[in-house]
Amino acid sequence: LPSPTANGEINIQYPPIRINEKLKLYTMNARTSDQPAKPIEHLIQWSKIPHAAQYKIEFSEDESFKKIVSVDKSATNSLKIKLENLGKKYYKVRAFNSKGQELTQSIDVSSIEYNKKFDLLPPEIHPNSIDQALFFQKTEGQFIRLNWKNNQIALAPKYYIEISTSEDFNQIFKKISADQQSLVLNEAIPQGQYYWRVKSYGKDIVSNWSKIAKLKINSQRNTASEIKK
Repeated sequence: LPSPTANGEINIQYPPIRINEKLKLYTMNARTSDQPAKPIEHLIQWSKIPHAAQYKIEFSEDESFKKIVSVDKSATNSLKIKLENLGKKYYKVRAFNSKGQELTQSIDVSSIEYNKKFDLLPPEIHPNSIDQALFFQKTEGQFIRLNWKNNQIALAPKYYIEISTSEDFNQIFKKISADQQSLVLNEAIPQGQYYWRVKSYGKDIVSNWSKIAKLKINSQRNTASEIKK
């Protein structure tokens, strides 16, 4: 609405910009975790502001807009963008007149989210294998069983297993392939804390890694006196 200023000029109060969508969610079906995002086009639309000569659309990684990653411009109240990467980004719109003066902006923040949906789910670690602590006498052999469950055997009947001495899997102790939903380790493994995970695979399809399970190996069971110490 127009209102007079102190020097008699007319100051027009423009309404806030209304963005048509609060959230837009896109999902891409993927067969492997390494499959890149498929580029898609998305149309952003908002309310038209009188006397607006240009709109600026600001994109940010966070809802507070502390880090603006890009700015697009449009002469109309719409903008077609191309989504080439997965993730979520926020955006808001500002309107400017022909002199570059800001007229108004959007109050609400909208967002676009682009995710992967895997055709193949990761295997589930069996409850008895999530956190194992095993004890072996030094004079005896070892027998360790790791179990998991795969509900999509028809798609992915084979498995990769990684055993690591670090939880971030930067220090791999052993890599193994298997065609059953369990793995038996009957070789000697040094005493220590281990972490393991599994993923399934088939023809041109690979799952993500499962949740991480723990495996603790003690070469000799502690005696009652050692436990007290």
